[in-house]
Amino acid sequence: MFQALSWIAAHLQDKESLKFPPHSIPAAKGLDGFHLVLDPTQNRIVSMVICEDKATTNPRSAVRDEIWPAFRRFEAGERDNELVAKTATLLKNVDGIDAEEAVRAILWERVRSYRIAITVGDKEVSLNGQNALFKGYDEAVKGSTPERRRAEVFYQKHLRTWMQRLATKAIAVVNATA
Repeated sequence: MFQALSWIAAHLQDKESLKFPPHSIPAAKGLDGFHLVLDPTQNRIVSMVICEDKATTNPRSAVRDEIWPAFRRFEAGERDNELVAKTATLLKNVDGIDAEEAVRAILWERVRSYRIAITVGDKEVSLNGQNALFKGYDEAVKGSTPERRRAEVFYQKHLRTWMQRLATKAIAVVNATA
């Protein structure tokens, strides 16, 4: 459910980029989110955004023990085959984009950027708390531009209860329109 919320937020921030929908199977492995930012004037990929979405009660452990290692694997090229496959699938129905150029950009130009969306508690909601939470981002994803390293937090007291109420409301809306 949190991945769906994160996808909606990402779509509202950038309606033009191509995005894979969130996982339809809970706890599915693979990329949590994947976006391609295109330059329509030059028909090329400007950036690929690799996303990690985590709803957790221990955000620092999730960042340190799950997200940083995943990002390091992408940076090392260990998961390039996934990136190429996702890119090919997204570009399949887009006219004017050269697939070979897109793959070259992914593999050689390293047009990768990263986005974390994570739930936080009282400890991480402050600026100091977020600085501690995301400590090490610049080591996991090197580069001089902060645009390569995005991080977004979602704070809601009693998160699981709130999500259950939201799910119940969403189900009611769907049932009412069916």
